[in-house]
Amino acid sequence: MTKTKNYSYCGYTFKAYCKPAGHGWEIGCYFDGKPLFVGNFVHKKEATQWWTEFNHTMKSFFAKYEFPHKGPTQWMTKFFTNYCYKAYYAWLDKSFAKYTKEYTKASKKDFVSYKKMKPTWQKSAQYGRKYAA
Repeated sequence: MTKTKNYSYCGYTFKAYCKPAGHGWEIGCYFDGKPLFVGNFVHKKEATQWWTEFNHTMKSFFAKYEFPHKGPTQWMTKFFTNYCYKAYYAWLDKSFAKYTKEYTKASKKDFVSYKKMKPTWQKSAQYGRKYAA
């Protein structure tokens, strides 16, 4: 699943991409042959979700901020990079909060089951713990 998309902004071209990288996925953006943003993901599902969000982020940046055709590209690309990373980390925080909630709930459920089973384990155990080096 390699995807690319080109964006024109004030006479400049930005190239966004999504591609497999090792055992995961990489999503990024190039301008003038230089990488401005790179995000890495382990799972394809998360990468696909961020790819969609990333394209919305790029469109919103280009629609929201005007830039002169002969303006300082180094400053503009730095501004764009910071904007993308801010959106990336906000998206990750939202995703991690969801995962934290799911795993906390599952962990509590498992702990309740453990507490219910623990008395039967203690009665059936004939020997205590052995600590060996």
